[in-house]
Amino acid sequence: MLKNQKIHEGKGIKSSIVIDSNVIIDTFDPESPNYKASLSFMNHIIGNRILFAMPMHGWFEINCTLNRMRKDGRMLQPIISGAQQMMVEFIHIDAQFLENYAPVDIPVIKAMDHLFLVVAKKNKLPLITWDKQVIAAGKECGVDVVNPADWMQQNRFLRHAGPLTK
Repeated sequence: MLKNQKIHEGKGIKSSIVIDSNVIIDTFDPESPNYKASLSFMNHIIGNRILFAMPMHGWFEINCTLNRMRKDGRMLQPIISGAQQMMVEFIHIDAQFLENYAPVDIPVIKAMDHLFLVVAKKNKLPLITWDKQVIAAGKECGVDVVNPADWMQQNRFLRHAGPLTK
């Protein structure tokens, strides 16, 4: 699947939102309290071919978590329309990334979460996450950070407007 995805190399992004890996992970976990909202959100994103950004480490985080869930016997295959058609703009964490994103001023949070937040802030994009600490840090530094359910509510008119691309 990754071979077909755009890989960002630090020269500006084309996505309209940034999605945290926890949202995608929850589409595989029916025991998660966020399962239904995440599944509905990702169905909307994929069904409308909305291009979203994700730091490349997020995909690794998804893979590691799904492997652990599979070993625990609790992973469910997601029921997402066009799951193999996700329009992800992966962002490499490399020297170019450090040059572009290191100066971005945000509150101190965990390093992996920091990457999602600086991408959203630098590119003036909403960040979609369930992480309450990231949501609080985003509000503190002026980033539009919301959970998938709130994003769907705020953008309910888009459900009938057709695909979103930037």
